[in-house]
Amino acid sequence: MSKLVVILGPTSSGKTSLALELCHRHNGEIISADSRQVYRLMNIGTNKGLVELIKDGFSSHWSLKGIPVWGINLVNPDHDFSVGEYLAYSIPKIKEIWKREKIPFLVGGTGFYIDAVLGNTSIARVPSQPEFRSRCESLSNQELLNNLRTISHDWAAKIDPLNKRRLIRALEVETYKDKYYQGDLPLLEAQETLLIGLSSLRETLYERADRWADSIWQTGLLEESKELNKAGYKNTRPVRGIIYSIVFDYLDGKLTNQPALERIKFDLHSYIRRQLTWFKKTPKVIWLDSGQDDYCNKAELLVRAFINKE
Repeated sequence: MSKLVVILGPTSSGKTSLALELCHRHNGEIISADSRQVYRLMNIGTNKGLVELIKDGFSSHWSLKGIPVWGINLVNPDHDFSVGEYLAYSIPKIKEIWKREKIPFLVGGTGFYIDAVLGNTSIARVPSQPEFRSRCESLSNQELLNNLRTISHDWAAKIDPLNKRRLIRALEVETYKDKYYQGDLPLLEAQETLLIGLSSLRETLYERADRWADSIWQTGLLEESKELNKAGYKNTRPVRGIIYSIVFDYLDGKLTNQPALERIKFDLHSYIRRQLTWFKKTPKVIWLDSGQDDYCNKAELLVRAFINKE
């Protein structure tokens, strides 16, 4: 039986560090489930860590502390990477890891990606509606969110309000879904899955996020943003999302230093709340408090028992 370990949770919960430790112990490889880490050149602001490119003959892969990491640096920021593309990439990659007789660890905070891989959500077959999208483009993010609330309060509660592309797509799907077939996609049949969720007190998560924001502001985020601008990606959808859009407001003189940093922290707190809301609806998650000293040991016991189970 093929086995999959999922480590999910909000930003600043410690998912990556735990996954790396478990991969070292259990011959694992990481598949990132982060909708922002798929983009090249967006490294510091998406917290990819000090990944390095490992070349092996005609192939190559990214590595973090000796563990292969898949699902990062897939496309440039001017490419609107969809959940369908993520599935087309991640499902074969998981199966490749199984063939190598290793354990795939699906790790990240993008709940939609994780639910899609596990078959917990319906992927809409609603095709693009150009005229509808054109009308939506003239609306602000807040107007789009208000419209979405009127037809799907649940979707509006968990969507990223800064992501205009997803707001428009959500409205598009909800508006036209009755005209097109929608169905569940069983993507990984006959697999055994262990879902470990990491979280902590909100105040703890906020404090960790704040420390991270302070750190990256001083150690390369501004320079990385300038490089994105030089490469022509300043106005692309991913770059106009959380963190980078505020950096550009600062670089353009619209914000001074401290207010810009405080806005980044505010947005991170909001993002953490949305992630927690999403993951509350994900079934069969075993939650651990990463603020407790023994959470790594608890995770190790769970993974060991899961892998050794016949």
